[in-house]
Amino acid sequence: LHAMSAWPGFLDADVFDAKGVLQEDWVLIVRFESAASLEAWMGSEKRAGFVTRLLPLVEGYSAHPLGSGLG
Repeated sequence: LHAMSAWPGFLDADVFDAKGVLQEDWVLIVRFESAASLEAWMGSEKRAGFVTRLLPLVEGYSAHPLGSGLG
């Protein structure tokens, strides 16, 4: 989160840990000031490096960018 929080346009993040049967997956929700800021982070080499290091440690990974929190 530290590297992401320093990224231009970053606003906030929430982490929801797995709760067993009720919620099997960890969820990270991040907010950026614009779609362009989010797209820049998602396509960055810095983020790609974190994802590369994460993949051997987890069972699965997916990202689902949303256009708005109001949808």
